[in-house]
Amino acid sequence: MDKHDAYEVLLSYWNNIMADDVYLITEEGYAAVREINVFFKTTTSKKDGKQKTKETGWEGRLIPKTLVTQMFFSKEQKVIDDAEMVIIGKQAELDLLLEIDEELSEHEVPPDIEIGILKNEIKQKTKIVKDLQAVLDTKIRDKYAKLTDKECLELLLERKWYSSIISGINSLYDAVNHRIANRVSELNERYKEPLPVLEKKVEELEGKVKAHLESMGFGW
Repeated sequence: MDKHDAYEVLLSYWNNIMADDVYLITEEGYAAVREINVFFKTTTSKKDGKQKTKETGWEGRLIPKTLVTQMFFSKEQKVIDDAEMVIIGKQAELDLLLEIDEELSEHEVPPDIEIGILKNEIKQKTKIVKDLQAVLDTKIRDKYAKLTDKECLELLLERKWYSSIISGINSLYDAVNHRIANRVSELNERYKEPLPVLEKKVEELEGKVKAHLESMGFGW
């Protein structure tokens, strides 16, 4: 791997992300790590023209909430992820039954009962996941203000900066490995037959060409 490519990964990350982070930490200290940005959307009522502002989401100012989730709430997130996988499986079952239902003739009994049960299960589990996600989101949001200096340092240095840079460098390794694998396949294809076999094939082809030329009246 070219060392300059690795340096470019670091330089690019510094210019796009890290330099701003360092500036904020220098100016505000770890307080910047503990802050969040809340997003709002303002809409105007068509009836009375009054404006209404509603919160649409939030994110960590310096540390993405995904990193806080990974560090402190991985078990809670896994429960939600597993529940979502169950919903996906139930939805696949439902889609299959609906497809079967469409193909049934008038004299066949449609799986209405199963379809109803699955729809109800999906609805209930979706609500549970939504509620769990709301509770977890509140926990994550509250955690920011309670972060210790040590936790701020680990989140910023290890889980954000270091992890992002290493990920970029690993991508270079993957690209190099991909090129090497392609080259090996190319060489294997090119040299899969030993030289004596290739020489014999060439000799046979030369013989055919000479015979063809002689039949056309050429000589040497």
